[in-house]
Amino acid sequence: LSTYGALPIKVVSIWTIRGDTAGAVTVDSGCTGSPGTDLNLIVDIRGNGPNAAGGPGHDAFKTRQNPRDLRITGSINCGWRSSTAHQDAIQLQGGTNITFVNVEAGGDYDAGTSTCQGAGGGPFYSYNTITNVDVLGGSYIACNHALNGNNAGSGIGNGITSARFRTGRTADPNCTQFAPSPPCLNTAALALSNLTCERWQNGRWTASPPE
Repeated sequence: LSTYGALPIKVVSIWTIRGDTAGAVTVDSGCTGSPGTDLNLIVDIRGNGPNAAGGPGHDAFKTRQNPRDLRITGSINCGWRSSTAHQDAIQLQGGTNITFVNVEAGGDYDAGTSTCQGAGGGPFYSYNTITNVDVLGGSYIACNHALNGNNAGSGIGNGITSARFRTGRTADPNCTQFAPSPPCLNTAALALSNLTCERWQNGRWTASPPE
């Protein structure tokens, strides 16, 4: 990261056209942050949901096989979604020593509206080896899945602390075409502490324990 300037680097992503790229922001294998605990990457990924006029067509934020030593904060939203896309707010396809700190992802958590399908989730522990990738604080909302630890057991040290997750508000205009599901899934391989997992049911947000 330091090749781009003094840390933390801030990346702002704005899409005014409908694209076809894997993610609005992608950190690839070989992308390395810095030692220590300071934040080194701030993201401002803007988007108005799957039906928007502009967007990358797929995910908002994605890791590839092995970026490392990243401490990330900011705002992550999805834009326009291709009809065949598996759209996530955050898809983890690998990585080592990555922490998401107080990230706001997938829409407006407090308003209960989403910009992301959440086909896998956001964060979605997807595939390849994922080691010491943590979520500390923050709010995450999606139409379908929010937290999905599907491949969290591929490595060690993956955990979620003091974060909030919401899914399932199908009356949201961005979510009408997507099936609802529980907000926190496949969590057995994750170290969990102080989570809030809520699902929209009968016109209100209700607690939905991690599964």
